[in-house]
Amino acid sequence: MNGRARISADAALLQRFAVGGALPRCVLVIAVDSVYFQCARAIQRSRLWGEAPARPDVPTPGAILSALTDAAFDGAAYDRELPARQQATLY
Repeated sequence: MNGRARISADAALLQRFAVGGALPRCVLVIAVDSVYFQCARAIQRSRLWGEAPARPDVPTPGAILSALTDAAFDGAAYDRELPARQQATLY
């Protein structure tokens, strides 16, 4: 990932991250310029995806690749074939 980050103590921004009425002292504001979506091991190790994703709002790796290519990439096929491909080639 490439981008810029800064530390902010802006009161309005801190309010968005309050937990149990307690405000953080500061927050990181990160501006992402580019993301390299390429590491199959990171996908597997993240455990974001599996038989029952803990967060259904997280797009699948195939959906991400499809979105990045304006649907020119078959994301559904990628997701369907991913477990077998990882089993055969990852380690």
